[in-house]
Amino acid sequence: MSETVTKVQTPGFRITGGKGFQITFDNGWCLSVQFGWGNYHSARFRKDFSSTKMEEIDREYGQLGSPDAEIAIFDPAGEMFNFGNDTVKGWVKPEEVAHWTNWVSDRLPNERVDTVRRPFYA
Repeated sequence: MSETVTKVQTPGFRITGGKGFQITFDNGWCLSVQFGWGNYHSARFRKDFSSTKMEEIDREYGQLGSPDAEIAIFDPAGEMFNFGNDTVKGWVKPEEVAHWTNWVSDRLPNERVDTVRRPFYA
């Protein structure tokens, strides 16, 4: 991940840098979805920007969108989930984001999970 994403402590939604968002569930688990400059997605190094300031470039990325995104998952203690080879997963399509959203919301607050045993997508 190109920047540190802070897990939201209370349930709800949060915009992160104008280039993505986080959802924290009642169970304390958090899903982060990012599609800004340098994040792992199809448009990660787009060059057609009207600004040279990173904050403005990130906002433009958010407005222009992407067909896929980078995701990260945080447990209630703020530890990052391991997808098996990294703590972020890139080039994730909307259908897979929906899968991970359900997976995160179904975790128990004190559940310890290190890696995905049967990944949804290879």
